[in-house]
Amino acid sequence: MAYRFIGHTADIIVEGDGRNLAEAIEETAAGIIERIGRADKEDVSFEFEEKAETLDELVVYSLSYILTGCESRELQPHSFKVLELDAKGKEKRLKARIGAGKGKVKDVVKAVTYHEVSVEQKKGKAVVRVLLDI
Repeated sequence: MAYRFIGHTADIIVEGDGRNLAEAIEETAAGIIERIGRADKEDVSFEFEEKAETLDELVVYSLSYILTGCESRELQPHSFKVLELDAKGKEKRLKARIGAGKGKVKDVVKAVTYHEVSVEQKKGKAVVRVLLDI
C-alpha cells in the first residue's frame, strides 16, 4: 500500500480592470457572477459594508460577500455596484450593493482566496485579480 499526490486544478483566476479601483472591483465581481451563474432578473438588492487593514483583504472580504450574501438568502447574484470606497488611510472601507434573484447555479464557487490576490493601481487604471476555489 502507498499513497501519492495527484495534481488537480480546481481554481480559476478572475481579473477585472477599470479606470479606477471601484470599477476594477465591479468588473472582477461581474466575472465572479458570470462564473456562479447570473440570476435571470434582479428581484431584490441588499447593501453591505466591509472594513480591512489592506486593499487585498478588502477585495477578498467584499467579493466573498457575493457568495455568502446570496447563498444565505438562497439567491443568485445579478449585479454588484460599489457605492462608497475609501482605499486610503489605516482602515480601508467599501460599501456595495448586490442585486439578486432566482436563477440556476452554473458553477459552485467555494471561496474567494488570498492565493494570488493582487490589487494594482496606476494613473488612470486599476487591476484586481483573485483566485476562486471551485
